[in-house]
Amino acid sequence: MRIHEIKQIIDGRIPPVCPMTFYGNRCHVCKKPFSSTRSTDWCCSDMCMAKYAQSKREKEFSKPFVYLCPKCQSPKGYLMESYFKKATEKQSLCDGCKREEWIETTRKKITVNSVGCQIMDGLNELGYKFLHGKNGGEYFVNYCGGYFLDGFDRENGVIFEYDEPHHKQSKNEDVKRQNYILQYFRLFEFLPVNFFRYDESTDKLYEIFEDTSKEWW
Repeated sequence: MRIHEIKQIIDGRIPPVCPMTFYGNRCHVCKKPFSSTRSTDWCCSDMCMAKYAQSKREKEFSKPFVYLCPKCQSPKGYLMESYFKKATEKQSLCDGCKREEWIETTRKKITVNSVGCQIMDGLNELGYKFLHGKNGGEYFVNYCGGYFLDGFDRENGVIFEYDEPHHKQSKNEDVKRQNYILQYFRLFEFLPVNFFRYDESTDKLYEIFEDTSKEWW
């Protein structure tokens, strides 16, 4: 299958308008209603975001013992001195920094499929903006243990997975994985995405839905 043929199939499934869906929220700081593409606790104003971050810091600093993450300097409050001393001795990172380090370490161990990257590079030349293992790193889905996507174009809302022949032996695992990924974008990103799988052995492109798949080529 040629790259322009793949583009034609994907183009036919992408909505003509921005795929972002806006949801009503109420800011926890200024109490005013606002619209956002995801469920947040504060509106997009710099003042409210700063106040919300400050309130979280004040909550941590209100505890008797406060430890600062050596990487990002975010505070972590402890009620017991023994836990504070243990964190200081180990120079423990905060949960966010630990997660980032794990993601970067795991990303370096991933075997990147060069053929799949070439296909996505060809699609990028035709107007897409796929992020993959050879142009910045595979996008990480932080859900149910975490998954790395072969290719992801956030602006157009497209996921691209390249299936080598060995994927036939792990079909059940692939189905669970793709359903978790779709659930993540639906529940947490509020971003409707078009999920496509390219099967190398059959040279076909499939659109993926939760619990099922439909052949489009």
